[in-house]
Amino acid sequence: MLIAGAGIYVGVIMAIPWIKFYQIEELFKNQVVRLKVASEEEVRASIDLKLRELEVTLSDDGVEVIREEGKQPIIEATYKVDVNFIGGYKYTYIFKPRGEAPKGAGYN
Repeated sequence: MLIAGAGIYVGVIMAIPWIKFYQIEELFKNQVVRLKVASEEEVRASIDLKLRELEVTLSDDGVEVIREEGKQPIIEATYKVDVNFIGGYKYTYIFKPRGEAPKGAGYN
């Protein structure tokens, strides 16, 4: 019973950062589409607000909006999450969420 409880504890603690990662990736995908009608500053402000709500701090580079001639825009970032376990063990995730505009969305 103790082993099963420990396994559930570890599973939950390790899953929470992944849930936030997928939320951020979905946010980036939704916001990159807004670049067609909103300014980059408005998109960045929306992203920053949601990241504060999720209590996620990005690396020093922050949110990158990549626009290349003939390609769909991309929003990406990098952040770290430390997971602390009982007994002093720590695991660090490095996440790189990315959102790309859908192909054929007319950004070219």
